[in-house]
Amino acid sequence: MRALPWILLALVALFPWMGLGNYPLHLIIMILVWSFVYTSWSLMGRFGLVSFGHGAFLGIGAYTVTMLWNHFGITPWIGMVVGVALAVVVAVLIGYPCFRFRITGHYFALVTLALSEIVRLIIVALRDQSGGSLA
Repeated sequence: MRALPWILLALVALFPWMGLGNYPLHLIIMILVWSFVYTSWSLMGRFGLVSFGHGAFLGIGAYTVTMLWNHFGITPWIGMVVGVALAVVVAVLIGYPCFRFRITGHYFALVTLALSEIVRLIIVALRDQSGGSLA
């Protein structure tokens, strides 16, 4: 029973090589993205912390994978690991002070909203590298 999630994860990882068309693959990707959003919002409700930083972490991961592929030719499989690692580093940099100083409620929501805006501004400012607002 403990192996079932790992088997399902391996099957999901094999989807790109199953010869699916572009549209079914797009649907699978959208299901995975929305499951990420659902999971993060359900955890947020469970722990009582309102966060607006989900888009920032999703953007950090997505832009990391894409920029590593476009600029350095690094495969997205490695890029995903690097993207997750970079998102975790940002989460620790934001989360540790918030929890250390017991920032909760409206202030925590504002901190995460500011994080999302900062990430968006960085992406737009790096237009030559990231495509910025043109992407």
